[in-house]
Amino acid sequence: SRSLNEYLQNVGYRWVDKEHLHHLFAFGQILSYTQFKVSQLHTDKASLTKDGNITFTVNVENIRKKMGAETVQFYIHYVQSPIDRLNKGMKGFKNVFLQPDEKKNVSIAIDNSTLGFYEETSNIWPFKNGQFEALIGNSYNNISLSQPFILQLMVLTDRFLSISSRN
Repeated sequence: SRSLNEYLQNVGYRWVDKEHLHHLFAFGQILSYTQFKVSQLHTDKASLTKDGNITFTVNVENIRKKMGAETVQFYIHYVQSPIDRLNKGMKGFKNVFLQPDEKKNVSIAIDNSTLGFYEETSNIWPFKNGQFEALIGNSYNNISLSQPFILQLMVLTDRFLSISSRN
């Protein structure tokens, strides 16, 4: 009997990523009469804490002469994961409509609940400190920007470490 996590690793995009295959029609891939440039990814902080959130902002520019819409997709890559996870998972998206040569900033905010995973043995959604990477693109196969960040739920101080080491 396979666990839910094992099953999910072997279906759809997860399986294609795991096998390093190319998607014929990637999620989010659209045809457009214009072209967009996504640039200047930045975040409001380097780490996400227990009760906080973190906001990622990019600049989107219509670089052609026709009005159009772009969907900015936001994925998370788990650099250090306590379980076998997919390479990247979509955590949000924003649609932006732009006139020719127009630019707009697009922001997507997440909190720590975005980074949880289901643990079958204990039936909970734990959150673990770790390194993550925000990935921005306009389809699953077209990631153009990345920004590392840290999930830091508990800050270990020297005092805490010295008390813990005595026990």
